[in-house]
Amino acid sequence: MMKWLPQSPNLLAVFYSLLYAVSSAGETVAIKSLNYNSVPLQIPTYTAFISNQMWIFMLPVYIYQYKERKSLKKQYWTQYILMGCLIFAITMMRHISINLMPGSVFSLLISTSILFTILLSKLILHKTFTIWHMGAVVFCLASACSIGFAALFTDQENSDRVNYKVGVSTALIGAFLLGVLNVMQECIQPTWDSYDIRVVELTIVSSIIASVLVIVYATFGKEIVDWTPAISASTQATKGLALVVCISIALPILKLLARNTKYATIKYSSAFFVEFAQSSGALLGSITNILVFNEPWGIGYIVAIILMAISFALYAQSKRAGKLMPPPPDYPKGEIRIMNPLETNLKVTTTTAKQQEDGRIVVSVTLWK
Repeated sequence: MMKWLPQSPNLLAVFYSLLYAVSSAGETVAIKSLNYNSVPLQIPTYTAFISNQMWIFMLPVYIYQYKERKSLKKQYWTQYILMGCLIFAITMMRHISINLMPGSVFSLLISTSILFTILLSKLILHKTFTIWHMGAVVFCLASACSIGFAALFTDQENSDRVNYKVGVSTALIGAFLLGVLNVMQECIQPTWDSYDIRVVELTIVSSIIASVLVIVYATFGKEIVDWTPAISASTQATKGLALVVCISIALPILKLLARNTKYATIKYSSAFFVEFAQSSGALLGSITNILVFNEPWGIGYIVAIILMAISFALYAQSKRAGKLMPPPPDYPKGEIRIMNPLETNLKVTTTTAKQQEDGRIVVSVTLWK
């Protein structure tokens, strides 16, 4: 870890989540800039393919880790392949949706993934959520809904290029798959023998798999034949050429930053906390689209900001409440109780091992309700 980074896991989680929010918002703005070009470039498979070329920038890191890298285990290959397929599906849903709706609306709709993440975390990871967590989710969803409804009832420019029926449905499917990805990442990270090495391998393998699947999808969907004429039309003017070139370079870098900072945030916190970074990035992306591209807005955006602030306050309170632990049970002296913490919903907070003079090792475990 770089010395200039904060050492506290909580601060690291906040640091990486901020980077994730900014890069995620930047990706949305970059794609919409192609849509708002003088000659619009609206090809979901092209932007999806370009975004997944992040593996090129990771190759130098992979080569640098050659001496440290251990042989791949079979379970890791399975993880990488599954993640690659999942990333392909998420990328396509996101890029189809963002090309069919104003970026301000898309950004807030995709933040509904927090609902799916909390449900999957409860079902798969058996996470315990308090009333503060639930309150934070409610206000976060209310923030997304307020801006979504406001946008739907606002006159949209370039309505001929807007398709809410497809855009909203693909955004919600993408939000669900995003929740699956976050929970899956939290599940597989503890199985890794080296985070730094495995996250590089995951990024390279999964992005290559996703890229291949995008090409297959574009070929069978016959959208790939539109790439050359659409790009040629968008790059006739000098400004259009500069825009397409710059965005084509920026997209994989932004996606690389977004994906790896998300993995790091999950490492130092949880998939649930990532969703708040996603929500803040969505709000940032929504406001940026309004300011940069003059997308329509209304009172719903002000309400969304207030609701999101309340949501963050409730989540902060949930972290504070989680630190308040009850006193240990007052068992009679000399009484020994053996319990399985998995069956009794107890948490192991302290584990110590001490070797006695006769060679025996005594393990002491403290359990809290």
